[in-house]
Amino acid sequence: MMLREGINRVRDLFNTNTDQGQFGTSSTTEAYTDTALVAPVAATLVSTTSTTGTQWVIKTATVSSVLGNSNTYREFGLIRDTNDTLMGRSTFTGLAKTNLFNMRGNTRYFFK
Repeated sequence: MMLREGINRVRDLFNTNTDQGQFGTSSTTEAYTDTALVAPVAATLVSTTSTTGTQWVIKTATVSSVLGNSNTYREFGLIRDTNDTLMGRSTFTGLAKTNLFNMRGNTRYFFK
Protein backbone atom coordinates (compact mmCIF):
# COMPACT_ATOMS: atom_id res chain seq x y z
CA MET A 1 0.00 0.00 0.00
CA MET A 2 1.28 3.46 -0.83
CA LEU A 3 1.09 5.76 2.19
CA ARG A 4 -0.05 9.37 2.29
CA GLU A 5 3.50 10.74 2.10
CA GLY A 6 4.20 8.69 -1.02
CA ILE A 7 0.91 9.75 -2.61
CA ASN A 8 1.68 13.41 -1.91
CA ARG A 9 5.09 12.98 -3.58
CA VAL A 10 3.36 11.61 -6.69
CA ARG A 11 1.00 14.60 -6.53
CA ASP A 12 3.99 16.97 -6.32
CA LEU A 13 5.68 15.31 -9.30
CA PHE A 14 2.50 15.71 -11.39
CA ASN A 15 2.10 19.30 -10.19
CA THR A 16 5.69 20.22 -11.11
CA ASN A 17 5.43 18.63 -14.55
CA THR A 18 2.15 20.24 -15.68
CA ASP A 19 3.05 23.87 -16.12
CA GLN A 20 0.89 24.97 -19.07
CA GLY A 21 -2.76 24.82 -20.01
CA GLN A 22 -4.39 25.18 -23.42
CA PHE A 23 -7.87 25.29 -24.87
CA GLY A 24 -9.11 23.80 -28.12
CA THR A 25 -12.27 23.70 -30.21
CA SER A 26 -12.86 19.95 -30.65
CA SER A 27 -15.71 18.10 -28.96
CA THR A 28 -14.11 14.69 -29.52
CA THR A 29 -14.44 12.73 -26.28
CA GLU A 30 -11.21 12.43 -24.32
CA ALA A 31 -9.46 9.06 -24.28
CA TYR A 32 -6.72 7.46 -22.20
CA THR A 33 -4.55 7.30 -25.33
CA ASP A 34 -4.76 11.04 -26.22
CA THR A 35 -1.38 12.61 -26.93
CA ALA A 36 -2.50 16.15 -27.86
CA LEU A 37 -5.54 18.37 -27.96
CA VAL A 38 -7.55 17.57 -31.09
CA ALA A 39 -7.92 21.20 -32.22
CA PRO A 40 -5.68 23.45 -30.05
CA VAL A 41 -5.76 27.23 -30.40
CA ALA A 42 -2.19 28.57 -30.10
CA ALA A 43 -3.25 31.88 -28.49
CA THR A 44 -4.64 30.01 -25.47
CA LEU A 45 -1.39 28.30 -24.41
CA VAL A 46 -0.70 29.85 -20.98
CA SER A 47 1.13 29.05 -17.76
CA THR A 48 -0.77 27.36 -14.95
CA THR A 49 -1.07 28.09 -11.26
CA SER A 50 -1.59 25.43 -8.61
CA THR A 51 -3.39 24.84 -5.36
CA THR A 52 -2.51 21.67 -3.46
CA GLY A 53 -3.94 19.78 -0.52
CA THR A 54 -3.49 16.34 0.99
CA GLN A 55 -3.64 13.93 -1.97
CA TRP A 56 -5.01 16.47 -4.50
CA VAL A 57 -3.97 19.34 -6.77
CA ILE A 58 -5.95 21.94 -8.72
CA LYS A 59 -4.31 23.25 -11.89
CA THR A 60 -5.64 26.57 -13.25
CA ALA A 61 -4.98 28.23 -16.60
CA THR A 62 -6.39 31.71 -17.29
CA VAL A 63 -6.66 33.15 -20.80
CA SER A 64 -7.04 36.96 -20.75
CA SER A 65 -9.84 38.81 -22.49
CA VAL A 66 -7.53 39.83 -25.37
CA LEU A 67 -6.48 36.27 -26.33
CA GLY A 68 -8.24 33.53 -28.28
CA ASN A 69 -11.41 35.41 -29.13
CA SER A 70 -13.99 34.42 -31.79
CA ASN A 71 -13.66 30.69 -31.07
CA THR A 72 -16.01 28.25 -29.36
CA TYR A 73 -13.94 26.16 -26.94
CA ARG A 74 -14.82 22.57 -26.06
CA GLU A 75 -11.58 21.02 -24.75
CA PHE A 76 -8.92 21.85 -22.20
CA GLY A 77 -5.54 20.23 -21.69
CA LEU A 78 -2.67 20.33 -19.22
CA ILE A 79 0.73 20.26 -20.87
CA ARG A 80 4.31 19.71 -19.77
CA ASP A 81 6.21 22.71 -21.16
CA THR A 82 9.60 21.04 -21.52
CA ASN A 83 8.43 18.59 -24.19
CA ASP A 84 4.82 19.55 -25.01
CA THR A 85 3.49 16.29 -23.52
CA LEU A 86 -0.26 16.27 -22.90
CA MET A 87 -0.74 15.25 -19.27
CA GLY A 88 -4.52 15.61 -18.99
CA ARG A 89 -7.47 16.46 -21.25
CA SER A 90 -11.14 17.18 -20.65
CA THR A 91 -14.05 18.19 -22.86
CA PHE A 92 -17.02 20.37 -21.99
CA THR A 93 -20.07 22.12 -23.45
CA GLY A 94 -19.02 24.84 -25.90
CA LEU A 95 -18.05 28.28 -24.62
CA ALA A 96 -17.92 31.13 -27.14
CA LYS A 97 -14.95 33.34 -26.20
CA THR A 98 -15.15 37.12 -26.62
CA ASN A 99 -13.10 40.06 -25.39
CA LEU A 100 -15.66 40.67 -22.63
CA PHE A 101 -14.21 38.11 -20.23
CA ASN A 102 -11.20 36.06 -19.16
CA MET A 103 -11.55 32.30 -19.60
CA ARG A 104 -10.32 29.94 -16.91
CA GLY A 105 -9.74 26.20 -16.97
CA ASN A 106 -9.61 24.41 -13.61
CA THR A 107 -8.85 20.73 -13.25
CA ARG A 108 -8.71 18.94 -9.91
CA TYR A 109 -6.81 15.67 -9.62
CA PHE A 110 -7.09 13.29 -6.66
CA PHE A 111 -4.31 10.85 -5.83
CA LYS A 112 -5.20 7.75 -3.82
